[in-house]
Order: sequence, then structure tokens, then C-alpha cells
Amino acid sequence: MVRTSAMYYDRLRIVLDKCLRIGMTLGVVSVDVLASELGLGERILREYLRDLVALGVLEYLGAGKYRVNIKRINAVTRLYDTVELKITDFFDEGLIREIRASKEIEDRISRVFKKFNFDFLLSPQVKEKIERARVDSSATRIKGARIVGDRLIVRRVARRFPLDDVYIGGSGYDYRVVDKILFTDIGEPFAVMTLAFVSAVSNISYFSGDLLDESKSKFFCRPAFETYGGRSPFVRGEPFYELVTSYPDLLDFARRLAARLIAQKVHYEAIMDALDASQDVELFVVGGSLFPHGFVLRSKKLLALKREVEELFDKLIKKAKKRGVILAGTNFRPHDDIWLRFAKNILRVRTGHLNDTNALLFLLDDGDTTVLINRFKERGRERLDEWYEFYLKVEGRVLKIEFISLGNPIEEYVKVRDYIYSLCFPSPSESKEYGPTPVLSAISKARARLRVFSESIVNIIDFRFKTFVAEMARRGI
Repeated sequence: MVRTSAMYYDRLRIVLDKCLRIGMTLGVVSVDVLASELGLGERILREYLRDLVALGVLEYLGAGKYRVNIKRINAVTRLYDTVELKITDFFDEGLIREIRASKEIEDRISRVFKKFNFDFLLSPQVKEKIERARVDSSATRIKGARIVGDRLIVRRVARRFPLDDVYIGGSGYDYRVVDKILFTDIGEPFAVMTLAFVSAVSNISYFSGDLLDESKSKFFCRPAFETYGGRSPFVRGEPFYELVTSYPDLLDFARRLAARLIAQKVHYEAIMDALDASQDVELFVVGGSLFPHGFVLRSKKLLALKREVEELFDKLIKKAKKRGVILAGTNFRPHDDIWLRFAKNILRVRTGHLNDTNALLFLLDDGDTTVLINRFKERGRERLDEWYEFYLKVEGRVLKIEFISLGNPIEEYVKVRDYIYSLCFPSPSESKEYGPTPVLSAISKARARLRVFSESIVNIIDFRFKTFVAEMARRGI
């Protein structure tokens, strides 16, 4: 049977998952235990394990025993905010540092990449071919997108300049879904509630002499803390959403999707608060994609929420255009492959499945960007001819940057590129986020408020329910 790169990748992923489970339970992964669990021969299993060692996932202890590299696992799970790890999740800055540290390590990783059909990432010839390649008219379009430029990668173009007497907007949001069970005084379940907490923060940051001047900067928060009493709700309006779907098994997913949509609504409202309060902003940088899109269950309430988000996004674009503000989004964990699809068409290369970030971590140097792409149509988003995007490498990390053009996309690309490059500073190697300063400060504040919201409200519900139960018991009900 011929072993394809896709088959090898899938089998290595299964071995990875089993190693993590055994390692977390027993502390040590031994070849004989793993062979018994997976039903594989020890010879082929040792090949898989050698590759996981090369990727830094396992450490070889000798005598057929391995240990899970907990520090490496934690760094990747923090970055991707997931416990379901893929092999390509380990294609990160840490792996690049290992490759550059030793020719022996580079050779070992190169052998692994060749099995996946990813060896082009480490090939100087391919890198040179990318630099020489010029885009001809036959390869400038794929479904929903077109290239604006003649080179796949633009080398060392981003420039850092001092930020002086300038206002830059930034925003971020977060949400949390909590399943809360209320118990009676004898410990019986009384009711189950799903609570969605959302928090969004925007800011207008003023920079003078390349320093942030907090006295002239301002934050805008949603939802706001309000005093209430009696039967008053926390926020004006109807806070309850009843979700109905034909697929009950997906109800938990639907609730989390609803929370994400509600959070995005609140996020757009916070951005518009900031735009209404300042006339001096040229660029507003959003944390995450400008318009998160993707799968939506066929639930009436979810579809209604999605329409509300789309209407707010349209309103936000119109407001930004009216004020001459470029809206830009910065995404540090995208799973898109739009650039790579163009590159494979132009270079006539075949690869295993990668996303753009996985590839560009190896192909871009600091200050490089990809070609500008006009992404006018995308699944889950209405056609928007003014939508442009590109990738930028800064401080060893890759950012996907989207922006809504005001009419001159090439000049706006230069402005967005250089402002964001100048706003990014080195972050700790274990930091989950990176990007422009106004975005990071907004995300930090949004998360702090979210903790206060969720902890306070859960405690209030607990206290009020216990008071209710005690009162019912006193009345003999």
C-alpha cells in the first residue's frame, strides 16, 4: 500500500493524540504500551515518535521511553486556545528558533517536512523562486479574490517611524459561556441555566514623541456597569434568547455561537462609540477579523442575530467612510489559505494542507508583507468590493491584516502597514496575543471586565437563589 503524505500526516496526528493522553496519565510514554494501544508495530511506531521528537512535542529518555514536552504543549494550546491539537499547530516561532539554532535540527525537521510534502518551506530554491516570481494576468484571480500587485512577497518594505501627535483607535472583545446548575437545600438540581457574558472595549490612543499619552487617550466600554434595583434588568431590552434547532446535539455549540454573535454586536457598538467621540482618528485597528464569518446553524434566532451583526457592520463601515477613517482588522490566529492558493497556482508547486500562517512563518522575514489581495467575496460574508488584506511579519510573528479601502487601496496599504508595524512591540515569548498596542490594551481591559461580570453575576444568582430557597422553606412551601 502506498503511503501518501496525507495518510502519514493523519496517522502521526493519531499517534500525537495518544502520546498526549498516555503522557498526561502515566508521565512517561513507552513504545510497548503505545504499540499495544494503537495496534502498530514497534518499528513504524519508532519512526512516528522520532518525528514528534524532531517537532519538539516529545523528549527521548532512552530505553524506548519518551516524555511529553509540557512547556511546548502549553505554549501551543495557549496560542490557539484549544485542546484539540494538529501537527501544523507546532509550526510556530519556537520551531523556527530550533531550526536556526542547529543544522542537525534543521536536517531532522526537513526530513519530517518531506514526509508531509512541506519541504518547500525550508528550501532556499523555493524562497528564491518566490522572490523572482512575477504574477501574470492568468493567475491573478481565484473565486472571490484577486491579486493587486505583481509579486507574491514584498521584501523589507514595512518601516517603523516615531508616532508623534497622532490618534490611533483600537478595540477588542471577549466572551464566556457558563452552564450554571441551581441546587435546592437538600442538594437536588432545581434548574440549569446557560449564561453568556460579553465584554467589548475600544479606545482612542494619543501618541506624542513615540509615547502613549494616557491623559489624552480614552476608553469606551460595553456593556456599561449600571445601578439597578427591584425588577429592573441589567441592560435595557430583552436579555433572553431561546434557541431552537433541528439538531439537539448541537445546542451547546449553538449557544456558544450565539454568545460570539452577541459579543460581536457589542464590539461594533463600542467601536462606533469611539468614532463618535473623536474627529482626529485616521486609522482604527480592530482586534480580530473585521467581520468574523463562518458556519451558522439553521436556527431562527441565530440567523436573526447574524443579520443584526451584518447590519451593524454595514453601519460601522458607513460611519468610518464618512469620517475618513480606515478600518483595519488584525488577526494573529487565522486559518485561511488564500495566499497559499495563489502561490501554488503561480509557482506550480504541490503541498500538503497548510494554512497561510504556517507557511509564511517560514517564508517571510521581519518587515516583509505578502501581495495585497482584494477579497471581495467570502463564504459567510456579503460581497464587499472595498475589502483588502495582506500578511505582515513583525517581531518574528505573522499578522493577517484586513482593511476597508476608502478609494485608494495601494496608498492605504502603505499607511496601514507602516502604522501597524510601528505600533507592534516585542511581547513575551509565552504571550497569547501580540499586535498593535491599542488593540492589546483594549483586549486586556475587556478580559478584566469580563472576569468581573461573570464572577459577580454568578455570585449574585447563587446568593439570591439561596435566599429564595430559605424563604420558601420558612413558609413551608
